[in-house]
Amino acid sequence: MFALRYLPLIPVLLFGLEQSFLCQFSFATAPQIYTLTDNASTQKANSVSQEIRIPGEFERQRSIVFSVSDWQPHHAYVLTQLVEKTLGHIDVLILHNDLAQQKMVIEWLRKAKVPTSHVSFRELNLDTIWLRDFSPVLAESASKPIAIDFNYVGGQRPKDEKMPHRWSELTDCQLLEVPWTLQGGNFLTNGRHLALTTQRIFKDNFIQFQNPLPNTDIEVERRKIVTDVLQTNCNIQELVVLEPLESEAT
Repeated sequence: MFALRYLPLIPVLLFGLEQSFLCQFSFATAPQIYTLTDNASTQKANSVSQEIRIPGEFERQRSIVFSVSDWQPHHAYVLTQLVEKTLGHIDVLILHNDLAQQKMVIEWLRKAKVPTSHVSFRELNLDTIWLRDFSPVLAESASKPIAIDFNYVGGQRPKDEKMPHRWSELTDCQLLEVPWTLQGGNFLTNGRHLALTTQRIFKDNFIQFQNPLPNTDIEVERRKIVTDVLQTNCNIQELVVLEPLESEAT
């Protein structure tokens, strides 16, 4: 018999499956425009405690989390392989939009006859499967876990954009909202306050100066403001900004 398990009210680290082997994905995001007035070049988003730490990408994680919100029957093989290969190594949390999707996944696993003792389910209605992009950045603190919520795609996917709020409610995380855009796939950290991102953050968070001071290098100031916001809210001491990869749109 298939053992149904549900998400406990304890946060797990999110792992988004970048499923380029299933479909082609490209950003359709219009850049967020910020207008700064006189002498506002040092403006930052709200800061958080300097005690927080974002776990490294390669630290041991408690669970793999993915959504089947728009999966189709031909994805059954991928899911059963994920469940089979993770047995004995890491738990799997499957997010689904409704009971029909949950039943669909259970039937796939039943037919494949794969062990499911490490599989849990949670209903969480989403527009797409791209958790890596819209899920919160999870951080540790001395008191409780923190879910850092950056802007996603400007209202184009309302269910996806609400996901960090729902996650915070389900897991009792402290929610920190940062009104700047950061795609989750554009941010990697080593768990020791060093992070990697790409120049896309400057496009996604484009800043205009109404009255720049004389002899101000606008591009330098614009980039400094964006990186300061990211470093402050994620408690990053060293940020490396990479050039985009050749022939890679996303």
